Amino acid sequence: MELNPLELNNLYEHLYDLGKKLQSDESMVVFEDGFRPWPHVFKPRGRSAKFYGRVDANLTEDLARIRNFTAREDSLKYCKILRDVLRCFGIGIIDSLEFTMKHYIKQTEGDLCNSKREEWEKEAVLLMVCHNNYA
Repeated sequence: MELNPLELNNLYEHLYDLGKKLQSDESMVVFEDGFRPWPHVFKPRGRSAKFYGRVDANLTEDLARIRNFTAREDSLKYCKILRDVLRCFGIGIIDSLEFTMKHYIKQTEGDLCNSKREEWEKEAVLLMVCHNNYA
């Protein structure tokens, strides 16, 4: 999926917020219906809609299968361990973003975050494309 730098920075900011949430008492929210760590990003020609359609195709069934922690005999102990695991993921997300993207996201008060860009910079980067296609 191709994104311009403004969109990409926004996604990283959502990811940063997810990392913080995973380290908090709210970490179990990731198992709730309708939870999205960031909004869908739809691009022209429908490719991203197709991508999200595949990703979300079995979401309801998958969530139902992994939400069994409330019915377990050892639910309290299991949920504590699950929160610890989610916290580790959150720490990993934050550490990675602070190492690689700290200049580009608002949570780290980066000099190049979208909110600090001038209007001409925002317009200029709209023409740029970020992707992972090295061909």
